[in-house]
Amino acid sequence: MRELRGAGRSAAVDRPVAGVPAALTTPWRRRLLGHWVVCWPGHSASRSSERYQEQAQGQAQDPVQEQFREPAQAPTVLLLNGCGLGAASWQKVVDGLAGHRVIAVDRPAYQGGYSAPPPSLPGLTRLVSRLLQEVAAGPVVVVAHSMAAFQAEALARLHPEQVAGVVLVDPSMLSRRLLRPLSPRTARRASSLVRLALHCPPVQVIAAGGWREALRWQTRDPQAVVVEPWAGTWAGPEALADAAAQWLSFGGQVEALWQLRARQKRSCQVPAVVLEAPPVPTSQQVTVLADAFRTLRRRRVPGSRHLLMLDAPQVVVAEVKRLLQAAS
Repeated sequence: MRELRGAGRSAAVDRPVAGVPAALTTPWRRRLLGHWVVCWPGHSASRSSERYQEQAQGQAQDPVQEQFREPAQAPTVLLLNGCGLGAASWQKVVDGLAGHRVIAVDRPAYQGGYSAPPPSLPGLTRLVSRLLQEVAAGPVVVVAHSMAAFQAEALARLHPEQVAGVVLVDPSMLSRRLLRPLSPRTARRASSLVRLALHCPPVQVIAAGGWREALRWQTRDPQAVVVEPWAGTWAGPEALADAAAQWLSFGGQVEALWQLRARQKRSCQVPAVVLEAPPVPTSQQVTVLADAFRTLRRRRVPGSRHLLMLDAPQVVVAEVKRLLQAAS
């Protein structure tokens, strides 16, 4: 596999990217199709946090180099971030998957770039499929948080040859179709207005405080989301604007998934595991999701909240490894 070394750097300028944790500055990283692809090609379990820090500090002087790595024999793990979150949100899960090839996809705003318009589910699915081809990933185990579950299911339905299994981490669960989701045009206009408003300092301060508190309520460890690397999700106007754009796309993505399910008229054939944080979903939500996948196993994770990968990373890692073993 060919990747660019020099993580934490822009493709255009050699400068550190704010909000990236030390451990995320060590993997191979490339900018592909307008997004950042972060790859850990079978990193060693013996690396300590101190070593990560040393590598991150020394990397500012390192030249960008091209390297070649053979992919791990087990299927690759693909991490899909929830709404308003960057790849840094998976740090504890990545640490638990030492020895496995792991790939995460970051929107530009979480790597020091500009916010993007509201995404569409078909567009996101095409993007991830092409990225997997670009990095020669082969069949992957997809791990998706929150509304990224829509993307994981769409990828598994449209490109089953690329997906070995799916782990849905406290996913957004559907019970019925929305009456009137925002049209793409309306979502884009609203997103542009939000981005403009967020460049007004008082508005940015209020929005950052609101998003920070929302994240604090979604974990048993509220202090973790107010420091790096989590601070990068709410500390700047572009990251906040991008989170708003993703949220505005929710209704459109829901409708697109309903249409895809109706068009295929069958359950997704890829095996899936659902990790549920309290409160438990309704019986209707469970029925809808169970009908969506031919093979579905539910696992409740008491003592955790919506940011389950922060509260119970060991559970996520265990289920990922179970699917990896079954696939290989």
